[in-house]
Amino acid sequence: MTGLLGGTFNPPHNGHLALARAAQGHFDLDDSALAVLVAERPGHKEVQLDAATRLKLARVAFPDASRRAVE
Repeated sequence: MTGLLGGTFNPPHNGHLALARAAQGHFDLDDSALAVLVAERPGHKEVQLDAATRLKLARVAFPDASRRAVE
């Protein structure tokens, strides 16, 4: 099973990390089974940081997620 955590991550914060940990525990997911999806152009809100920066920050915030999963 793969867990999906999507958002703007503008910027990533402790709430994102806590949600990911809770989901991993609840669904018994290991780190490589977590896919973090950064919304490039969210239609529901404005973002201050460009998508490339938010992607880099998400990769730092979720270092144990597989590299292919943080997109």
